[in-house]
Amino acid sequence: MASYQWNDGHILTLSQGDTASCAGGLNKDLLHALFFYNSAQNETGATLTVVWKNSEAPVTVRVPGTNAKQGLASLFFVSGDDTNSVSVGMSNNQPGAQVQCFIGSVKRANATCPRALATTRSIAAATATRRMRPMS
Repeated sequence: MASYQWNDGHILTLSQGDTASCAGGLNKDLLHALFFYNSAQNETGATLTVVWKNSEAPVTVRVPGTNAKQGLASLFFVSGDDTNSVSVGMSNNQPGAQVQCFIGSVKRANATCPRALATTRSIAAATATRRMRPMS
């Protein structure tokens, strides 16, 4: 069980019982995506718990299993306008689970474009799964 400081958003690998925290590292006016890829290279999925705001309930993110390095990645979006901190944890009851994580950010549309801003905010509240290749 390890606890990682994640303020720079670098790639790291979580195993059962591990946590990663980005405390104050998320910037306002940016949309942040937390990328999760099952690097255990087996078909067993992993479940992570994401806490993005103390006043909100933690969110469960399912990271599907993978084989032959051709698995699905899970994304979790966080708005820098809503929080500047996020933490991710994997429970102890997931033997053999391993998930690579990193944080990506992009500047969002500004308030002069209301439709784009509304779309960005609705995206920030969602989670999605996309097919991705692992990083080597």
